[in-house]
Parts: sequence; structure tokens; C-alpha cells
Amino acid sequence: MQAISSAKVIRQLLPMALVGLTATTLLFAIVFVTETSNVESRFRELADQRIIAIRANIAIAQGSVDLVAGHFAVAPPGTTSREDFSQLVEPTLAAHSFIQGLSWNPRVLRRDRDAIEAAARRDGLADFRLTERDSDGKPQPVAEREEYIPIHYMEPIAANMKALGFDLASHPVRRQALAQGRDLGRPQATGRITLVQENADQYGVLVLAPVFGKAGPRGLDSNRRNLTGYVSGVFRIGDLINASTASIAMASAMPLVDIHLFDMSGPEGERRLHPRLGAANPEELTKGPHVSETFLMAGRSWVLVATPSPAFVAASRPMAAFAMLAVALLATVFYLSFLKGRITQAEIATAFAREVERAKRRLSQAQRIARLVSMELDPDRGEFKAGEGAAEMLGLSPGTECGSFDLILPNVHPGDRTMLRQALSRTAVVGVDVEFRIRADDAWRSVHAMAGEADADGRGIIILQDVSARRAAEEERAAMIERIAESDRFEALGTLAGGIAHEINTPTQYVGDNITFMKDGLGPLLDLARAARAADQGGAWEPVAEKARGLDLDFLAAELPTAADQALDGTARIAKIVQAIKEFSYPSSKTPRPVDLNHLIDVVATVTRNQWKYVAELEYDLAPALPKIQAIEGEINQVLVNLIVNAAQAIAEHPGTEPGRIVVRTRAMDDLVELSIRDNGPGIAPEHLKHIFEMFFTTKAPGQGTGQGLAITRAILHRHGGQISVESSPGSGACFLIHLPIEARGANAQGLAAQPHGA
Repeated sequence: MQAISSAKVIRQLLPMALVGLTATTLLFAIVFVTETSNVESRFRELADQRIIAIRANIAIAQGSVDLVAGHFAVAPPGTTSREDFSQLVEPTLAAHSFIQGLSWNPRVLRRDRDAIEAAARRDGLADFRLTERDSDGKPQPVAEREEYIPIHYMEPIAANMKALGFDLASHPVRRQALAQGRDLGRPQATGRITLVQENADQYGVLVLAPVFGKAGPRGLDSNRRNLTGYVSGVFRIGDLINASTASIAMASAMPLVDIHLFDMSGPEGERRLHPRLGAANPEELTKGPHVSETFLMAGRSWVLVATPSPAFVAASRPMAAFAMLAVALLATVFYLSFLKGRITQAEIATAFAREVERAKRRLSQAQRIARLVSMELDPDRGEFKAGEGAAEMLGLSPGTECGSFDLILPNVHPGDRTMLRQALSRTAVVGVDVEFRIRADDAWRSVHAMAGEADADGRGIIILQDVSARRAAEEERAAMIERIAESDRFEALGTLAGGIAHEINTPTQYVGDNITFMKDGLGPLLDLARAARAADQGGAWEPVAEKARGLDLDFLAAELPTAADQALDGTARIAKIVQAIKEFSYPSSKTPRPVDLNHLIDVVATVTRNQWKYVAELEYDLAPALPKIQAIEGEINQVLVNLIVNAAQAIAEHPGTEPGRIVVRTRAMDDLVELSIRDNGPGIAPEHLKHIFEMFFTTKAPGQGTGQGLAITRAILHRHGGQISVESSPGSGACFLIHLPIEARGANAQGLAAQPHGA
């Protein structure tokens, strides 16, 4: 069937396709924009929650430092003990885990250094001393300076023991913050620092609040004169940011929002406060989705930037828009497919009609080339309708194309009419596959009729093919095989003649010897009988007695019957050999008839005895009630001779250590008879197994074999509807296995009983 024009279908579907794609794209854009807007709103809400929480923590951090500084500002100098300080800051530290520590750092002049170290030792800090860090970061005694700002009180003391005594003024970053806080009279934060007690991967920051006593900050000179010390708060930036999970909403927001904190008052390259590892700067972070806020932290400008985390991005992809797009596209495709089906229905019907017409023309051409014609059977009316060319093949007169069996097939061979009528009557049930002869153009033709099962209304189409040429070729081939087989049979008989003569000569010789012995023994007995008759007629009995005494009567009585039996046995053996030769050389029929396979084996064993008796023992394993087979006995004889003689020759050419054995076995198997001939010869090489049934293939030396025996054997068995196979391996002998049908059927029966069709 020709393909329907795709261009025409596309032109009809294109407008609807454009409408569907436009609507789908517009709907996708609306949903995508809405979903993206919702995602941005959700991010801003989460970012605002985190920023508010972080700003609150920063305010608490500053407030805790201011609270302690206020205490030291109003308390008389030296009246706040270490225990008082601990009780003062303990509630704040317990409530806020992000505060690493709070400390009191007095201003110590050089002359008061020993006194403050002694006071700390009295408080139980035996190793207390003022220290600073060397270039490797290790503690060492402070160098001589005019004044020091050591960490005197520190809570929690257990986690910050290493920091006690450290001179804050010994570090340039801290010293700068100390000076700025003193001169400005307000708390001042340091830039990012690595804390003395740091053991994690984050930066810290110190908030230093100057204390001036009751006078308070009044100006640069006053501040420098009245400074009594500093209260410092130590904060780890990471803890300050992440300690914001007081609510479930805040806890859920943390993994969805990434926080970046920068100290814009610090030098370039040292502005990143959190996270410690990272390369992006505020300008890069604010190019994408973000929420940022700039604020002052103890005199320094800090920038807080919130960006979507990878988890938020993964969870916020606009899946609904793409799902809607996929559904809309599928709906459009299905609708277009439906329209295409409706559009093409009319085209399909038209194209199908054209294709059927073309198929009919091509079928008609193919039938003419293959010499095929057809008949249609109407079982309800019992009529046949001859198709194009059928009338000529069936030898009908012009105009006779429809009618009954006798009208359409009047020229069928009388021997085939009943068979053909029965076969055609079963067409509606089991189909037809039969050959028959018909007379047309003054000659007999062979026609092959074939049909499958009938259609739903019982009608059947019968295909007829003129196979006359094929049948003639088959008959010629069968005749050729018959001629070759006949020649091979007489050749085998000639080969066996010497052995047969020997087989006859042996019993003939001892038959002659026994008859001679009987003749010699019979003479004296006859003389005695004649003498006794003469005495009985009046003569003397003395000569009779004398002759009787001269005979060895006991010997003659014992040996003469034995000699007679042996002579009879010899003549029986000769008769059997002669009968076997007669049956082998002149079979009773050249047409199939019931044949006793066991009897044929006995005949062939007798004829071939001289071929195998010197090299092997021939053993029989014959089924006692073996059914007779429909066969041509002369051809089956030839098969048996070929196989038994081949086995004997194989054993003779390669004698082994064990005596030669040939075992002939028959069995009945359902509707088959099985025959096997096994020997213990050298076996057949694997490379020869697939060639041994080919004409003229032989492994014997030149002049010792023609290579026709097994090929003729297989051809004969195939004509009888049988099969032959061989099993062998080098050193293990060979076994030829034959299966023959008990009743010849179908083409095999026709092939065996084939007669010229001109009869």
C-alpha cells in the first residue's frame, strides 16, 4: 500500500499545532513567573528571619559587654573580686552560648606589674604572669612597656585559662581597638582575629569597652588620664551567626539560607568574617538572589549578606511549570494524533482499495510465472469456480468456469478421482495437499492441489500448480537411482560370487564323502542279502554265515545313519544358500509388498557369510514379532549387504586386540521399525562423518571402492520414507541406525509405486 502524503496531513494539522503550542507556551510562562515569584518571596522571608536573629545576637553581645563595663564604671576601683566578677557574668554566659568569654582587663602601669601578678597568685592562680606571643604564637613574658592591659578576670575560666595574663596591648590589632575605644570613649570592636583558645575553623572578634571611673568619658586628654581598664567580650563569629535556632521556623530556615558576614572597615583581603573559607566578595554575592544589610558593630561597618543555599535551590526548582508544560505538550500531541487519525481515514480507505487492486494484478502475474491457478470452493452449493488460467490447466472447454466436481474436473485420471473427491470434500475442515493426474491437450499432466483452512463463511481457495515437469524429473531421477542400484546389486553379487562358491563347495565336499562311504558300506551288505536269498531258495547257509562273520556290522550300524544325516544336512545347507542367492538376485517383486525384515537379514547374512566369517562373529538381536514393512525386498537386501560388508571390511582393514563383532538388531517402535548394525571396528574420523553419504566419497585406496554404496543406501531408504544416521568415534566402532515406516505413506508411497502417467 502506498504511503499517504505526509505533506497534505501536515498542512491540515499545522494551524491546530500552532494554536496548541502557543497556548502551551503562554501557560508555561505564567506558571513559571508565578512559581519563581513565590520562590523569591519564600527566600526573602527565610533570609529576613535569619538576619533578624543574627542582629539580635549581635545586640546581645554588645549589651553584655556594656553591662559589665557599667558595673566597673560605678564600682570603686579594686572592690570587685574575682568571685564577684564570676557571679556578675555567669547568668549572661549561661543564657548565650555564642559568648566565648567576658573579661576585666585593668590598666596596669609598669610600676604596678608585680603587684597585680602577686594579687592573682593570691587568688589561686599560681602560674599567673603577664605574657605576650612571640612570632610563633607561643606565650612569653611581656616586654618592658609603660603600661599593660592584661586579662585579669576571665569567665568561663576553665575554657579560657590560657588567655589569663595575656597583654591585649601587645597585639597590634587589639592595640588599635584599645586606643580607638579609649580616645572615642565608647566600645570598639577589633578586626577579625584568631582567638588564643581557638580550636575550630572560624574567626573571632573582641569588643572592648573602656572604663573611666565615675568621671566618665569627657575628651581625649581626660580619657587618657582617667582610663582604668577595659571590659572585653570574646565572640566566635560562627557561633554568633548559627546560634539563632530558638524556634522551629528558624531551625528550618538555617539549611535553606547561606549567611556571609564581612567587616568593611578591615583592610582588603581581611574583610571576610564568615564563613572562614570562601572567595566571593559582597559585590559578587549581591549579583544574584540575596538579602543584605549594612550596620555598625562597635564602631566597625559590617555587611550581612544572605543567599539561597544549594538545598533551597534544589527544593525550589519550578517543577510545577515544567510538569504543566509536559502535560500540555502531551495533550497537544494526543489531540493532533486524534485529528491525524480522522484526517487519514478517508485517505486510508482510498489507498487500500488501490493497493488491493495492485495486489490482485501482482498475484495474477506471479501465478502466471509460477504456473499457478486457483479455484474457489463454495461448500454450501458444492460448486467450484475456476480462476484465470484454471480452465486451460484442467482441460475444460471455453465458457466452462463454474459447476460441480464432475463438471469442472471431468478429465481427472480414473485412478485419482475418488481420492481427489474425498480430499476436496474435507477442504473446509483440514485443507488440501494432494497430487492428481488430469488429461489436457491430449496428454496426462500432474497437478498439485493445495489449500489452507476455509475462511469464516466456509469458502476455500484451492491453488493448482502444474508439476508435470517436476514429476518427470523425479521419475527420471528414480529410474537413474534404480539403474545405479541394479548395477551395484549385480556388482555386489559378482564380488560375493567367489565366497558363495566356497560356501557351496564345503557342504558339497562332505556330502560327496559321506555318499562314497555309504556306497562302500552298502556293497558288502548287498552281497550278504543276495547270499541269504540264495540259501532261502534251497542253497547252503554256510556261505551266508561266513559273509556275516566277515562284516563289521556294529561299525556299519553306527556310521551309516550318521553319514546319511550329514549328507542330508549338507544338501539342506546347499539348498539354503541357493535359495538365498535366488532371493537376493531375483527378488519376487519390484513393487512394494509386505516384507519380513528379519527374514531378509537371514538371507543377506547367508549370502555374505564368506565376507565376515573370517574377521568377525555376526550376532543377531531380532525382535521376535517384528511387523512386516511395505518395501521392495531387493532394495532392502542391497541396503543390508552394503552395511554388513562395510562393517566386515572395516574390521578386516584394522584388526584390533578383541575379536571382531557385528551386531544386527531390530525393534518395533509405534509405526516404525528400527534396524541397527553395529561393529567394533576402528570407527569413522569426525571429518568424514558429514561426507560418508555423498556419492563417490570413499576413504578406501584407489580401486578398492567406488564410494556409491552408502549414497545408494540412503537414496533407497528415502524412497521408502525411511531415515539413516550414523554414530561413531575413532577407536569405538560405528553404528548405522535406520528407521523405516511400517506402512508407506504420502509422497513416499507414490514414489515407490510410481508408474508412467500415460497408462
